[in-house]
Amino acid sequence: MVRREDGEFPSYQEAFTRTLGVLYYGLAFNITFLELYTLYKSYKRADEKEQQPWEMGFSYRLKDERNYRPVLFMAAYTLYFLFIFLLMGYQTLPPHRGQLTLREFSENYRYYEAYFDMEPLEQLNEHGDWVEVEQDGYVIEVLNYSIRPDFQFEVDGEYLSTLYFETSIGDVDEFIATNGNYMGLAYLSAAGAEEKGRFFSSLKPEDIMKEIYEKTMEDFTMKHKGMVADSTVDYRGYTGGGGFIIPQETSTDRYFKHLYRITLP
Repeated sequence: MVRREDGEFPSYQEAFTRTLGVLYYGLAFNITFLELYTLYKSYKRADEKEQQPWEMGFSYRLKDERNYRPVLFMAAYTLYFLFIFLLMGYQTLPPHRGQLTLREFSENYRYYEAYFDMEPLEQLNEHGDWVEVEQDGYVIEVLNYSIRPDFQFEVDGEYLSTLYFETSIGDVDEFIATNGNYMGLAYLSAAGAEEKGRFFSSLKPEDIMKEIYEKTMEDFTMKHKGMVADSTVDYRGYTGGGGFIIPQETSTDRYFKHLYRITLP
């Protein structure tokens, strides 16, 4: 607590003058380079136990020394960080959980696109079809060969039971973007739905996306609470790396086929 040397509170004029002194002598009104100089001068004065210019005529006093205040302070900070931790965990969960309709799956998919700060040119609509996204400003496209998979859906009544896609590529000389994003987002959208009634998700979206990207050129199966995702690839004349299917220069007979299927419980 800042008080005058006589123990009284400073007037508004005195408080304003002191604040102005801090800005002038201590921060140089945040002017680049000058601020570094004034901060250095303030440090030297403090190091040599000299009074700062803005402290003339003022004294500092601890407002309260009650023993429970530090305990309350630590408890409040603990609750704050716990809230932030739980909030970060909750953000890994999609908006729809339990059995999914096609519309709910599509909304989960778009949720994870936003979670990863993706800005796709096309998004899944409520019918599971790709629709063009309106772009604000300029759009810069990186021209790499890619195939956007078309999701196919099977339903049991109104709820999804299976979703899958199949892509194939012939003899292409360019780098080809893998289906890693499509697989990862679909997996999270379906697996996150199995986190029923939870506030804190056991899913780690970043780890799941990384694992899927590392396996785009191999057969694999991933499971989560009764949900099963199977990926099957068949190829020749290509290698993989860095999110791309890379053509082998010495090969003139290239072929890549990929089937990805998610079965919900």
